[in-house]
Formats: sequence, structure tokens, C-alpha cells
Amino acid sequence: MSIRTDRRIVSLFFALLCASVLWAGEEAQTITIKPEEIPQPFVRWYGVYGPNNAKIGYGRMEFCGKKSEAYEVAMHLVMKMTGMGKTMDMEMNEARRFSISPPYGLVGANMLMIRNGQSMGITLEQKAGAFVASIKQEGAERQIAVPKVEETLSDNLAGDIWVRRKPRAVGEAVKAVQLSLQKLESDVHTYTVLSANEAIVGGAHVNFYEIKGSSDKAGDVGTIRVDSNGTLLSMKFGGMMELRLETEELAKKIDYSSDLFVFGIAQIDKPLGDPKKVLRMSVEVTGENVGKLSSASQQKVVPGETPGTCLLKLGAGNAAPEKCRAADIEDCSRETPAYPINDADVKALAQQACGDAKDPHEKVMRLVKFVYGYLAKDIVMGNFSVKEIIAAKKGQCTHHAMLFTALARASGIPARQVHGLMYMGDGAKSFGGHAWSEVALDGIWVPVDPTWNETELDGTHIRFAGDSDAAAMFLLGQVKLKLVELEQAK
Repeated sequence: MSIRTDRRIVSLFFALLCASVLWAGEEAQTITIKPEEIPQPFVRWYGVYGPNNAKIGYGRMEFCGKKSEAYEVAMHLVMKMTGMGKTMDMEMNEARRFSISPPYGLVGANMLMIRNGQSMGITLEQKAGAFVASIKQEGAERQIAVPKVEETLSDNLAGDIWVRRKPRAVGEAVKAVQLSLQKLESDVHTYTVLSANEAIVGGAHVNFYEIKGSSDKAGDVGTIRVDSNGTLLSMKFGGMMELRLETEELAKKIDYSSDLFVFGIAQIDKPLGDPKKVLRMSVEVTGENVGKLSSASQQKVVPGETPGTCLLKLGAGNAAPEKCRAADIEDCSRETPAYPINDADVKALAQQACGDAKDPHEKVMRLVKFVYGYLAKDIVMGNFSVKEIIAAKKGQCTHHAMLFTALARASGIPARQVHGLMYMGDGAKSFGGHAWSEVALDGIWVPVDPTWNETELDGTHIRFAGDSDAAAMFLLGQVKLKLVELEQAK
């Protein structure tokens, strides 16, 4: 079970923090900022809060205005969390530069993330009319071509100029493009007005909008509150963290959480025994976020008769296999900052794992067994790159899934990480966060779990929609499970 905050959670943080919050017409669309609407430089500070209002960090958003013939937007995040006796310190800096001429397209960006003293840097720049990303890790540097970059200054700053035009009605929405520097791909975020409200904030009456944020790739990513001046007041993301507008002095006063992940479990009413012996099971799921579960390979979701409930059927044969889309195959075959599949060490390890196997099915079986034996099971919070995982030869479920996915792609097999829950044993009688992988074989997605050497999952894996463990934060500690049916191996 992973006790760290994944990089994708941080991506959601920055995506929401610099999100454009504007609405126009019945269909969600974007608006281009006019030259006279570009704001004066500003700096905003935010406190980051975990469960029980414990402050775990702070962030800063800054519109630097025109710098070196470009408009620049910069962000900074500092977080510290503890769990299971381990501590994670994280600092992240990001800056994006946009053209000073309409349509104010992105011309460059850079990001530096430091976690427990280990760093990863990404620089995006234009070379001969194309974008190239330079990734620096473990003292080495590599480059990846980025074929499509669509983000503009409008996607970052429209929330500040929307109210100067005309307030909009509840239910209207906008779409905005957001480039993830960590994945080097664009996502479309949609923001929808849920309500218009009034509250007392800091002793003053504030009129604000409550907005739901979602994205094409991550689904529901959070709720945002924006005042009538377009200023982000607060946001909840991942179902467990909240960002609140504060002064710099107050934002930096951090009261660290004693154990951020202690609540992160989903309880079940009866013990299940050894998880590896569970072939199939059915459970009734109750909770306000049940809708975030969806059917997948070896998992079928049957809506309940009452709101907030569903029947979850798990294990082989309980659901039709998920077919592979051409776009997914392409996306899950390429090199990314997370998966350096063209690195010489990664390719050599993949060859070592596969040996003389030619058939994709045989390669997958060997890769699962190899990763299972290669990595010792341990809570390791600092190793967050494939090269570091290879060197450390130890890690938790996320590291197993990450290494397997990289080796599979390096072996020519489309693969992706997936996230969800797995039974933690009769001692806890609960499900906790878990990560595994899926590979494309014969036109369908086949789940495998290298942490437990499973080429066919046991019946206690509950998969979340999408490839991000951010979804886990919406469910952990917020749903209850009731056993309906259990089939175990003899």
C-alpha cells in the first residue's frame, strides 16, 4: 500500500490552481483574452490542508506580467506529510511563459520537483518551430519531442477577467486546455458553475461562485470557489485536501499532520481470509462517491436501488474485458518523463526479464515474475523515478507497477498503471490504496499485479476509473463495503 502523494495529485493541484474559470453560452467553450484585459502582476498565497484541518503545506500563484518578451505565470508548492512512521517532504516550482502577441500561446516552461532531497527537472522549449522537453534526473539528461502544445495565456488567466465582462448563470461552463509538464500531454479541463453564494470571509461579506472542475482524462478533480473579482478563494481536490487563500505569513505557518493516511481505508463488515485465495466476490458499496466506480476488466458495477449504493462484482469472469482503443495503445506505448523506455539501462533490464520470450503473453508472464522478485517489499518514499527504483531494488506497490509498466513498454507491450483498493487482510478488515498495471494483449486490457506476482488478479482488487490514483482520494475513508458473496480457492 502506497503512503505517498503521487505526482498526479500534484498535477491536479497545479491544474486547478491555474485553471481558467469562465463561462460562455450553453456549450462549454474558451474565451480569448483581449490585450486590455491582461491583469497587472499579482501574487496569491494559499494554505494546504489535509484531513481534520491539519495544515500540511502552502502554495503560491504569481502572474509575473511581461518578463523577457513573454508573459510569465509561476507557481510554488511546499508540502510535508507523515504516515506509518515515514515522512515526505516535497517542494515544487513551475513557470510557464506565453507569447506577448495574440493568441498568447505557450512558448516555454520549466518545472523542478524535489522530494526527500531527490530532484527531477523538466524544461520545455521551442527548437526549430517544434517543442522539445529536456528531463534531468539522477545526474543524466534526456530529451523528448512534444508534438502538440495548445495551451494559451487565456487558459491560465481567464478567471481573473471573466467577471469584468458579464456574470454568468448557474450551469454554464467553459473548457480550458492544460499541458501537464510531468506527462508532456494536454488535457481538457471543464469548469461548471454549481451555485452563486454569499459568505463572511475574514469579517467581510464575499460573493462567490462554487464551481466543479473535471478533466477529460482524470474525471472529477475538485470543487473551486471564486469571488466576484475572479480570485480563487479555495478549492478541494482529491477528496482529502483543501487549498485556502491566506496571507503569506499565515500560509507559511504549517501544523504538520500526525498521520495523513490513517483514515485512508474502506472497511468491510466481514473478514475475507487470504486475499490471494479470493477468486470472485460481490460487495455492496455505500457512500456519496460511489459514482466514481466504473466497470472494467474483472470488475462490474451494478447501480443500487437507492442513491449512493452499488453492487460491485469482482474477479475473473465477472465482467466483459475492456477493449483497447487505438489512442490508448499509442499513449501507453510511448516514452514519457515517468517511463524512460529508450534508456539503455531500462532496455537492458527489460531484455534480461524477457529473455528469449517472443510471444507477448510469455513476455508479460516473465515480466510480472521478474519485477516481483527484483524489488524487495518496502515503504520507500524517496524513489520516484524508474532509474531510482532500479538502483534501489526495493519499493511498495506503486514502484512495482511503475517499473513493470516501463519494462513492458520497453519490450514493445502497451502498458499502463492503474490504481484502486485491495484487501489489507483480516487484521485490518479493510481495503487500502493499491497500484497495479494493465497490458494490451489480443485487443483487450489485461490486469496484472507485479507486487503479488499475479498474472490473473485475485478477487479483492477494486479498480478506479482512469490511470490516476488521485481517484483513490475520493473514496478512501468515505465508503463502506458489505460482503454479499465470496468464492475462494480451496
